[in-house]
Amino acid sequence: LKYDLPDNFVCRPFDINKESEEIANVMIKGYEGGICDEINGAASQKEAIDDMIHVLNIYSHNNFSRVIVEKTTNKIVAVCLAGIGKDCTHNYSEIADLCVLPEFRGIGLAKYLIGSVITDTHDISPFVKLFVYVGNNAEYLYHKMGFIAGPQFTNMTKRSK
Repeated sequence: LKYDLPDNFVCRPFDINKESEEIANVMIKGYEGGICDEINGAASQKEAIDDMIHVLNIYSHNNFSRVIVEKTTNKIVAVCLAGIGKDCTHNYSEIADLCVLPEFRGIGLAKYLIGSVITDTHDISPFVKLFVYVGNNAEYLYHKMGFIAGPQFTNMTKRSK
């Protein structure tokens, strides 16, 4: 599942210590007005960075996360947090976050990132899980790329008295 990346872009790993603020800003802007914001509320930069660090710690031993950078501006325009969790007993790969800035959607960046994760994990992982809220605008793309709905679950909370 290798897809071509438009000529003006490069895909690469990132340095969380040097690029966390820029990546957090891409994720905040990319999720703005979507189902994630509707359900969880908009994240602050600190919350986005903390969440990113948490996810990357889970994938610390087998990280496939990457960013796409526009060559002419050297700006990050898309982010994919992916890997195999260190405590995962079934060795499946996960795409925990995938975000493309609105002005760069529709040119194949998300498709490229998903295809890269699937290709790069193929030999070590029986399947790839993609975490997505029902109602996400990208559901069509995920279905088109062969993802199917998995088991349904719910988050439950206990109210304190």
